Amino acid sequence: MATMEAAATRVVVLDDEERTVQVLASWLGNLGFVVHGFTSVENAIEFVSREGADVVLTASHVANMGGAQIAASMRDARRASPPAFVAMTPQGESARGVEPGFDGTVRKPCALDTLLTEISRLAPAHG
Repeated sequence: MATMEAAATRVVVLDDEERTVQVLASWLGNLGFVVHGFTSVENAIEFVSREGADVVLTASHVANMGGAQIAASMRDARRASPPAFVAMTPQGESARGVEPGFDGTVRKPCALDTLLTEISRLAPAHG
């Protein structure tokens, strides 16, 4: 399992499935990450604009907005210190590598080890 300084890492979880947000927030919060979960794209963008984040874990599509558009909106809102973005893609989607507009990709359902590896890889550059 990947290790890192969790307490200093701010993670935003965005998914339109409330259960996914709850589980990921619980896992990461129990490991000491500062986690904020959202099912609303608008609320997540507003939060990142106001508070910032080190890493954003988001579904590849939430509501009517694609992941690349979500990432672009959050980057625009935090130009001085944009977060890193990890796309959570459904298991059935073809493996295409990193989604456009993202710094990393994990498959849903997400394994904790995989999430920690991506967060530890991305957070030092964005924390």
